[in-house]
Amino acid sequence: MSKSGKNQQPRELIAQRDLAGTTVDPELPLNFKQRRMMADINSLVTFQNRNSCAKTEASGIFRASVWLKNRYLSIPRLRVITDEFPMQRCGFASSGLKQRNIIAVLPVTDANLANQIIVVSGHYDSRTLAVDDSKSDAPGANDSGSQTSVLLEVATSWH
Repeated sequence: MSKSGKNQQPRELIAQRDLAGTTVDPELPLNFKQRRMMADINSLVTFQNRNSCAKTEASGIFRASVWLKNRYLSIPRLRVITDEFPMQRCGFASSGLKQRNIIAVLPVTDANLANQIIVVSGHYDSRTLAVDDSKSDAPGANDSGSQTSVLLEVATSWH
């Protein structure tokens, strides 16, 4: 790490290093693809900082929300919804910008499960140690990047 606290390694290497030594569970469904999961993590890492306090549409968190929505839309049968809400922290209320939840819904095809709901959730933001720092590098490979890739794989395997 440099004196500024930024990690100077290429983002792809950060994701690979953070997951180095990880083994694939033999009980995972056959269509869980480790390569696709790594590609999703690397895509999220390229947004550099997905801090929810960012105040522009060009920020990593907003670009990541568009990427994530499009990634879910690429999975057959999913209905994808963007739920915008005003952020009460970080001056969002006065700026007019909103944060986004990306919601993917898989309609039930089995009549026996018609009254059941399974909720699987996570977050796709990342941050530095300073909660409101939306400028410093915060690739988030292992803080939300890896769990977001798992959620995408679950959606892909369940479709």
